Amino acid sequence: MSEIWYVCSNGRCGTQFLARQLSMVAETEQIDHEPLPLQLASRQVFRNSDALHSHLGRMPELQRFFVRLENLLRTGNRHVNCGWPTFAWLEYMSKRYVGHFRFIHLVRNPYDCAASHATHQPMLAGKLSTMEKRCKLFGTDPNLKFKQFADRYDRFGTFERQLLHWLEVTTYFHEHSNSPGYRGAIRFEDLVASDNSVLNGLMCNILGRQVQSQTPEPFDRVHRPFPWQVEFDVDPELREKVDALATRIGYSQQELDQSMNAERLQETYSARRFDLPCDPRISVTADK
Repeated sequence: MSEIWYVCSNGRCGTQFLARQLSMVAETEQIDHEPLPLQLASRQVFRNSDALHSHLGRMPELQRFFVRLENLLRTGNRHVNCGWPTFAWLEYMSKRYVGHFRFIHLVRNPYDCAASHATHQPMLAGKLSTMEKRCKLFGTDPNLKFKQFADRYDRFGTFERQLLHWLEVTTYFHEHSNSPGYRGAIRFEDLVASDNSVLNGLMCNILGRQVQSQTPEPFDRVHRPFPWQVEFDVDPELREKVDALATRIGYSQQELDQSMNAERLQETYSARRFDLPCDPRISVTADK
């Protein structure tokens, strides 16, 4: 059956790992990891249908991308998008490809996710990459769900800013969990478990046939230690909102309390690390 699958996340949740695994067993299916991230401009169009359609009208490259997916459906094939920068386009894609659109929500413990993001993107003025400017959500953006943090956002550090991004994007996906195309939420921690059972089940679900994950590899093939100072203080209200959402999607309060440990986070993400499962024959990039 011709289908379009979107593995949605807020980043640092294993989409690159999953895309590589799917690509190893793909036949006619087309697997993409983070297609056209800058052109999608998810920050600009988040929760704003008028801005999204106006932006699309100015971006012929995006128009061709979505038309290509329609042509793919006519051939009876599948497309799989494993890329967090597409997050703001979820509702648009579900309407454009109605009856053919499926999506999985890949989620990670918010504190590990924010710390992992913090090794790549500081989200601070003067240090912003083009990817951050176009794809990350900032507390002063106009269409956020949690507007109460705008007046104190200039005092947020990198870790808090990454947590707010997690909260906004994860909330948005959770709001769509009753949509017809929704096929469930998968925890990153389960996806990369050593028995591969969740990984294999997800791959079979996405491809619509029996497949087996390939040689174990590092799920975080590209990683780095903190290149800048990161503090792990968290605004109490922000932590309350993050914990409330995380428990609704399957994390226990005990897991969250254990993970939100400044000493553990600093030690883990300040070191060069090789995540398991890891085949020593597969190269790992310690600096991006």
